[in-house]
Amino acid sequence: MPDGSPRLSAFDDFGLVGMVEPAVMFAGSGISVAGFMPNAINHARQVGEFTANLANADLRRQLSATDWWGQEFESVGVTPAPGRSVGCPRVIESPISVECRVVAIVDLPCFVTDVENVVVFGRITGIHIDPRIVTADGLDPAKIEPIRKAQISDVE
Repeated sequence: MPDGSPRLSAFDDFGLVGMVEPAVMFAGSGISVAGFMPNAINHARQVGEFTANLANADLRRQLSATDWWGQEFESVGVTPAPGRSVGCPRVIESPISVECRVVAIVDLPCFVTDVENVVVFGRITGIHIDPRIVTADGLDPAKIEPIRKAQISDVE
């Protein structure tokens, strides 16, 4: 958020960590000495919180419009909604959004000069689930329609 406005960044290197007090992690690489670090990592370092929004088939085109620096919500065609437990907004169109407070940032060794590999871990403080993906048996993966990494750039 260089100018203070919320931004979206696409990360395919993310996941759930732990069963008791679960956390979300995401990872990225950059050259911080030159100012080339993904905006989401810089934001996590500065603000200490983030919101992870699951992208599904309906959001594929919007996801492909984001870049390393992050895009404003409206410029990629999604709607922000205020977070409940963090200051970061969530994407209304996302089937699942997870609000997190940063608990650890790990700088992984890299043998390429000036490149940093960074993993951000955030404790889950809130979850938003679209009621349309919930059945009597729980979450319905067919209704979520999660996308794989290869599908992100497969935009028609």
